[in-house]
Amino acid sequence: MSQKLTITVLLLIVGALIIIGIVADKIERANEPDPRETARQDSIKAFDEAQEESLRLFQIAMAESMRVAKAKELIVDYKSAIKVLNVYPSKPNSANGVDAHTVWQNKSDKVVKYATFSWTPYNAVGDVVGCQIRGFRRAAGTVTGPINPGQTYGYNSSWSCMWYNNTIRKLKLRSISIEYMDGSEIEIPEKYIELVYKKQD
Repeated sequence: MSQKLTITVLLLIVGALIIIGIVADKIERANEPDPRETARQDSIKAFDEAQEESLRLFQIAMAESMRVAKAKELIVDYKSAIKVLNVYPSKPNSANGVDAHTVWQNKSDKVVKYATFSWTPYNAVGDVVGCQIRGFRRAAGTVTGPINPGQTYGYNSSWSCMWYNNTIRKLKLRSISIEYMDGSEIEIPEKYIELVYKKQD
């Protein structure tokens, strides 16, 4: 091979390498994201995320608002259903049997069919105690109506020997369940008892 031909071949190879390098650089640059497009996409993503967060916070606020409204409605229902005037145990009888007393007034405009009260007994130092014969602590008793609107019930009645324990000195009302003659019902759980019975601590 002549010297001229060798030089020509080398020049062609170098030229081809340069062209390949230029083309590769252009391809690489073409694959790089456009900064303006990247900024636009980032802006859209941030906007979408902000919208989603706003919707989430709105849903939380609505749920809390509904919860508060429902709680207020329940409070009104409880207060207009019943007023408990007194809850207390009898003195132990000769067999250490203790009666449960609950005096209450029907505050609703409906006739009460059944009213069920549950209590827990306490001793003189504030500890929960139970029946020494049957073992349970919490007990419940039911009044059978009719108890008319505005009527007070319980002064001359009790649930006899609910517990056998001569250390019982106090009863705490735990829940109230009322069924009306029209078939409707209302349940007052322990955390709302103070709304209908002010004397309970």
